[in-house]
Amino acid sequence: FTEKSRVGGYRESVVAQLSTLGLIHTFMPKPLNYPHHLQTTEPEVFIIESLSVAEEIRGRFDGRALRDSLRITGQQPAYYYVRNAAELANALELFRHSGYRFLHLSLHGAADSVFTTLEEITNAEFAEMCAEKLKNRRVFFSACEVGSGGLSHLLPAKNKGMYSIAAPQDKITFGAACAFWTAF
Repeated sequence: FTEKSRVGGYRESVVAQLSTLGLIHTFMPKPLNYPHHLQTTEPEVFIIESLSVAEEIRGRFDGRALRDSLRITGQQPAYYYVRNAAELANALELFRHSGYRFLHLSLHGAADSVFTTLEEITNAEFAEMCAEKLKNRRVFFSACEVGSGGLSHLLPAKNKGMYSIAAPQDKITFGAACAFWTAF
């Protein structure tokens, strides 16, 4: 794999190889009984993760580790792995309809943007993706520096009634993120 994978040069072969290695896993959340109001929530965690290709190869999935830890405690977390903005938008829509209260995002970040495997998404674009999906919900980021930028102001502005955001203001390591979120 080369850095070209990040910009789409070898995307199809990377996805095929990751599938073969068993690195692509998606677990559907247990749906609430329908019909239910979109803002009715259960205290469950919905995890969306996106890493660099190099981290996928090394198996550094802190979102998956969180999912496994929560399962041990009897929770029923949902886990989605995404690689681009379109897949992220779809996963956020699934979260909205899941009835889960807690959204945990494990991705790379900076003060002004978040990153999927293949794309950079500005804070404004990400806030727009989340618009009207976070009422009566809490968001947790396992992403470097996301808490130091404007995202903590943009998300609530697009989501009246959102409970809270927890996000690191500095760079974090995979080990520290995994230990922190599991204990949290």
